[in-house]
Amino acid sequence: MSLVFRHIRKFLVLPALVVCAQASWAAAGDTTPARVDAKALGTNDSILRYCGKASPSSVPALQKKHLEIAQGASDAELDKVRQSTPYLEAFSAEENFLHLIDERNVKRVCPTDPAAKQKAQ
Repeated sequence: MSLVFRHIRKFLVLPALVVCAQASWAAAGDTTPARVDAKALGTNDSILRYCGKASPSSVPALQKKHLEIAQGASDAELDKVRQSTPYLEAFSAEENFLHLIDERNVKRVCPTDPAAKQKAQ
């Protein structure tokens, strides 16, 4: 074996194997059902929680959006999604944002129907 081949094997093959192993671990660790968008569900759940207290009249529109996001997923699938990292990150980020909103702007975040939210933007 030549010296050049040893260096190539040492510096290219081993890192390639490490990258492949990390990719397979990441794929195996992701248990989020593919049909439910974890980020959208996390964002909507956070808004639903906030608007349930601040503007109860907006809850039916947000529950309709929740059903669209869930796409008929079972409760067990939704529980898995709610335990996933993308869901938790989206939920937390939206919660942090919603706490900054002034009370007079609640109607912009919690519309009574989807058309009102589009007009507010």
